[in-house]
Amino acid sequence: MEKDIPKIKFDKHLRPDIEVMSFSQLLDKLKKAKHHNPYKAHKIEFHLILITTKGTLSHFVDFKSYKLKEGGAIFVAQNQVHHFTKSIQNAEGISIVIDSSFMEKYHFLSDNIKLNRLFNYHIGSPTITKSEMGKDSFLDIANLLYKE
Repeated sequence: MEKDIPKIKFDKHLRPDIEVMSFSQLLDKLKKAKHHNPYKAHKIEFHLILITTKGTLSHFVDFKSYKLKEGGAIFVAQNQVHHFTKSIQNAEGISIVIDSSFMEKYHFLSDNIKLNRLFNYHIGSPTITKSEMGKDSFLDIANLLYKE
């Protein structure tokens, strides 16, 4: 019998429109997941950004494996299938979870075309390396959000 891929909703009652947390905080949440196994394929109904600050991270998006090194980021858009790997236990980084309604509301107010990769994952790879970011380090922004 064929099983459906679980769909994970953004629960507005449990978090603000944007939640920024360390990988260790994310791991605590993953351990408490009741309705799905985060290490098996599932579809998210929100946006997820993972940024490595130390070590390496492997992550599956749309049934393809991606490896992130320090300073790299991976974008998982709403309705994409993904799953975590145990490598997150050995890496450090920052996770940003964004409610899709928040993104839809504020994206069109931005002139930043770089945000399009969060909406249309067909236009490029879901990963971006530290060297590709250059002086526009996403890590700096993520650290500021985390501290806030």
